[in-house]
Amino acid sequence: MNLLTRGFSLLELMVALAIFAILVMLASPMYGEFLANTQIRNAAENTLLGVRQAQAEAVKRNGQVQFVLAATGWQVVELETPSVVSSHEFAVGSVRAAVTPVPGAATSVTFNGMGRVMPNPDASATLTRVNVTTAMTATPKNMSVIVSALGGNTSGMKLCIDDPVRFPPSDPQGCPA
Repeated sequence: MNLLTRGFSLLELMVALAIFAILVMLASPMYGEFLANTQIRNAAENTLLGVRQAQAEAVKRNGQVQFVLAATGWQVVELETPSVVSSHEFAVGSVRAAVTPVPGAATSVTFNGMGRVMPNPDASATLTRVNVTTAMTATPKNMSVIVSALGGNTSGMKLCIDDPVRFPPSDPQGCPA
């Protein structure tokens, strides 16, 4: 008999569907955790992008440019005019990520024309760290964006994994204490 015209029996089809359903049930918790951690990474990388863009714009314009963080996203603002140079909403790729500024009251960091962190013109607290997490999973892989004035002619920015057990502060991937 020709194998191409034979087909599947109903029993074979039901067994294949049962195996597929079991595999989907086993994979869905891992997939949910993967999606949650992807949202954390997206929000953290986009925040770091915004801080770096603010620094680059300050150097390009040879003036003061500010990175402003909000609960829904961020903006890069040129302070002389003042005008928004660029912005990003967390709803794009990271809608469920929770972004927390450190210190708690800080929402902005200002760069001068040499790309250095300087005190905010309104005397508000300078943003030094942004913690990113999510409530979508019980075990999120938290990340942080570190912004620091290193002294002298440099300012430092770093994206790090906020897990002191797996990545201690001495590890290049870990966050400073």
